[in-house]
Amino acid sequence: MIELQRTTEDTYVTLDARGRLDASSVSTVEAELDDIVRHGLYDVRLGMQAVEYISSAGVRVLVKYYKTLKQLGGGLRICAVSDTVLAVLRMGGLGSLFDPAARTAAPAAGPAPPATLTRHTFGDCSISAYPPAAAPALACRVIGDAQVLTGSATPAVLARMAIARDRLVLGIGACGRDAADCRPRCGELLAVSGAVAYLPTDADGTPDYLLASATIQPDAHVLYALQCDGVLGLHARFETAAGQRGTPVSQIAQALLTLCAAEQIAFVMIAESAGLIGAALRRAPTAAGGAQFSFPDIRDWLAFTPEHAHERALALVVGIVARDAPACLQPFLRPLASPAAVLGHMHAAVFDYRALPQGPLALHATVHTLFQEQSLRGMLHLLHDPRAIAGTDESMVVRGALWASPLGSITLAGSAP
Repeated sequence: MIELQRTTEDTYVTLDARGRLDASSVSTVEAELDDIVRHGLYDVRLGMQAVEYISSAGVRVLVKYYKTLKQLGGGLRICAVSDTVLAVLRMGGLGSLFDPAARTAAPAAGPAPPATLTRHTFGDCSISAYPPAAAPALACRVIGDAQVLTGSATPAVLARMAIARDRLVLGIGACGRDAADCRPRCGELLAVSGAVAYLPTDADGTPDYLLASATIQPDAHVLYALQCDGVLGLHARFETAAGQRGTPVSQIAQALLTLCAAEQIAFVMIAESAGLIGAALRRAPTAAGGAQFSFPDIRDWLAFTPEHAHERALALVVGIVARDAPACLQPFLRPLASPAAVLGHMHAAVFDYRALPQGPLALHATVHTLFQEQSLRGMLHLLHDPRAIAGTDESMVVRGALWASPLGSITLAGSAP
């Protein structure tokens, strides 16, 4: 049995342990360290002066979190240790984990943030923005007609598009051999940094994806889509204030519009979820008769989240949001909250949780690591649920990384290049 006492400072956590660290107690230590990481604290000082025994299972968990925290830009330091524990660590060649100077010395300060890093507060959310890259506004193309979902437009021929590295896509589509193969499987789709994920409507809710490589250039066939080409110039990290469940996605959207000084933007967010609200197609809208969104037929066409879903997962969100949208964008946008200060269209791919490293992140490398190392669990079209009694409001996120740029030209296109 082991007892743990946590003390949280501004930039690090002290965790004092007492008892035996063996196979029967490592789950307690893992759960505590995992919770610390989920709260965005990656610098841990572990006191083991009162630990009377440590087994190989205990050593394994120390090594695991030593590596994890180092990869995240922090560290695990054993700042007090019993002779028994120290002897085991040294026999295992792990004596470097023990730093005698740390018994009395204050934790070393982390690297100073860039002088040009700007910090902003939006409601219960703090955002740290890095110097923006010099990049032109994104070129946006509107492909197809969003009205096919309501039955007021006839499903057209699917448009093929290449999934390029500097291309964002969100819409309804699929990946496959050709348009005929994709047509009966069209569902929610997003693409970013050469990765495309979609929810096949013939796969019982199991999402699929393709990832670009030196030898693979993914493409997709879309019924309709919003496509943005160019480099995202703004990069920022955000954190929800302590004691708050999360930050509404509408608040993130408004913050990015302000930081980009624009009326319409495209953005990517990778964030820990505090609960997502949305819907997903059960059947392809290309099916005979078209989608039926009146009750009770809607239950056969759409799956809704009756409450916040995918809590404590990691969400990759691609979206377009606007305060004032041109006519060609308006059919694709919906209010993100009440009152409708911001309109948007957002798709989320949901992964098993992993903590993001501290500091600035490269979008391409971060996205590819996510697809390569984490399991893709689901996809949603994020929605605001405004019902006064039964409504569950909107999606919430805790902390994460953001990339965004203003939209420049917005054009209609019958097909994609």
